[in-house]
Amino acid sequence: MVFRAAESESRSASFLAKQVVARGWARKCLVQIAYATGVAEPVSFLVETFGTGQRGADEIVSALQDEIDLTPAGILKTLDLRWPIYELATTDGHFGETGGSLLGRGK
Repeated sequence: MVFRAAESESRSASFLAKQVVARGWARKCLVQIAYATGVAEPVSFLVETFGTGQRGADEIVSALQDEIDLTPAGILKTLDLRWPIYELATTDGHFGETGGSLLGRGK
C-alpha cells in the first residue's frame, strides 16, 4: 500500500501541535513539516506558539524530534496509518465514496 505523503504530513503536524498543547508547552501551536523527495528526515520543521509558549520554539522542536520518529515510516507507525480505511484515500486521495473512482472516472 502506498500512502500519500501530504496526508501523512498533515496528520503528523496536527498530532505534534496537539502534543505541544497537551503537554502544557504552549496554549496555541502551529507545526509545519516539509519533506523532500527521496529524503526520509524532514528538511524543515517549524513550531510557532504565537507568544503562548512556556518553552522556546527551538526547545520544543528538539524535544519532539528526540521523542518522535519523523520519517515517513515513523509517522505511519506512530499514527497507526496502515489501517484498511486509509486504503481508499491512497487510491484517489479522498474519503467518502465506495467503489470505483472517487473522481467519477472509470466507473
